[in-house]
Amino acid sequence: MGSVTVIVGLMPPASMIGIIAPISLLVLRVIQGIAVGGEWGGAALMALEHAPRQAGFAASFANAGGRPGLCLRLSSCLS
Repeated sequence: MGSVTVIVGLMPPASMIGIIAPISLLVLRVIQGIAVGGEWGGAALMALEHAPRQAGFAASFANAGGRPGLCLRLSSCLS
């Protein structure tokens, strides 16, 4: 996930490399989506295994974190 994100950030614009830019961006975003699925499950598993009590509640934070992050991102884009 991290290396693909760096590659996306360093990718030149379409004016420099042409049609390869949107195609490679699409491929890299698909790879990011697959990677985030693995990281998401790993985060929930780590929270579940290492919670001293109420393990299910601790693991729920991995699932609950996506929506607030999306709202914060959208609010920063709207301002």
